[in-house]
Amino acid sequence: MLIKKIIQNKILLYGLISETLYLSLFLIDGFFRKTFNDYSIHPKNPIILFFLFAVFGILFFLFIKIYKFIDRNGCDQKSFKIILLFFIIFLLTLIIIPPIGSSDIYCYMATNKALTDYHLNPFTTPASQSPAENTFVNLCSQDWANSTTVYGPVWHIILLPLGIIKTQNFFLNIISFKLLMVLFSALSLFLIYKILNIINPKLKYLGVILYAWNPFILFETANNAHNDIVMIFFILLFIYCLLKKKYVLATIFITFSILIKYISILLLPLFIIFLFKIPPTPFSKKGISKNKQKNALKEKTKIVLSNGFAFLFTLFIFYIPFLNNFSDFKKIIFHIINRSNLISFWYLSPFGYLIGLIYYLISFLNNSLINKYDIMLAIKNYSVFFFLITYIFILFFYIKEKNSVKNLIKYSAYIFIAYLLIANVWLMEWYLLWPLLLLIITDEKNYSLYFLITALALLSYPFSFIGSIIILIIFIFYFQLTEKLKLKLKNV
Repeated sequence: MLIKKIIQNKILLYGLISETLYLSLFLIDGFFRKTFNDYSIHPKNPIILFFLFAVFGILFFLFIKIYKFIDRNGCDQKSFKIILLFFIIFLLTLIIIPPIGSSDIYCYMATNKALTDYHLNPFTTPASQSPAENTFVNLCSQDWANSTTVYGPVWHIILLPLGIIKTQNFFLNIISFKLLMVLFSALSLFLIYKILNIINPKLKYLGVILYAWNPFILFETANNAHNDIVMIFFILLFIYCLLKKKYVLATIFITFSILIKYISILLLPLFIIFLFKIPPTPFSKKGISKNKQKNALKEKTKIVLSNGFAFLFTLFIFYIPFLNNFSDFKKIIFHIINRSNLISFWYLSPFGYLIGLIYYLISFLNNSLINKYDIMLAIKNYSVFFFLITYIFILFFYIKEKNSVKNLIKYSAYIFIAYLLIANVWLMEWYLLWPLLLLIITDEKNYSLYFLITALALLSYPFSFIGSIIILIIFIFYFQLTEKLKLKLKNV
């Protein structure tokens, strides 16, 4: 009787199957690693990779099924509670499973321990210089352990409370950190619900499903516990404040996001344009006198300047505790510039691989050798150049659009997608969270792109990004071909 009820309740059925699959990930650390002697952070054994592919593939299939079910049948309060309950269960399960695919959590912990226990400034002193008791340093990638922080001061301030937990229990330290990331994940879900309730109430339950049951989002926020979710949380808070017309608060929160991961600064021009386009507009329109245009321009200038002051003041307040002198400031600027030049052939954007392929093809046709350093430099330069052109075009089209928070969200997602496809030369799976969460709060027209990005992200765990793109192209081509064949057969 109980089994029959579970089968009849699609949400409960899909939730239980999904939870079983999440629990199966315990096998990676408890069985597969020992059996195949593969203890690397990102598994390399083909059987483990196939297992990941199978688990993520089924989870993605169930995710689409539950989305279609809610889209078709709607969502009552009982179903909504079940969805949220499974969201909590999924998160708690993934918290306990050791990180799969990234050692970043250990780097976060190593830097935080160096700051809270040994009072080492993360902006001037690498975590590797802390005493040997900082065991997280050994688990962190040595390239990052020997580097000063690549994150902003708000990130390190958020982590300070974890320093209060003075325990040598390794498991407790990791769990406490993951719980903090899960808190930001839950708050992000709440903001998505609140934002959609304002701009598109019909999509609020679909938006919750798109976040709460997305295996990629759950995996990255609860298992690998990347700080990208904190950066995005403040972007969502920024958007919510814009909807409430709390512009100074919005400025403070977008600055918080920038001071976690600097990439959020790409959204600032959109925000400035948005402020200038708030009615009454200073731009020329029929029926508006020149005097009114001047007054409107003055008003907009005051708004932009007041928000500019809030931005600079927030920067000052959060950086000042970490700066002893002007030399420290120069070190931070130098390090940010230096890290922005970081490039790896294994983590290039699709555009970067295309440029590299063209260079290798030219060298092959000319029967000449090209220095690897020259190729990487060319990839970096062309990537930045083409992204800047794309970025300017996106801003140009945004200026022509109707001034609304909805359009700002949409173009923010497009900017992140353009950056990841073109300019990023150190592309990690979890970076796809940036546009993904913004696409949830746009409209249904962008949901196909949302699912495509999710599929790409999940495939990139067992395969590379390029491998994932090739697989997706094959699948899309296959389904398009089968659809055309079905139509032809119907017409016969």
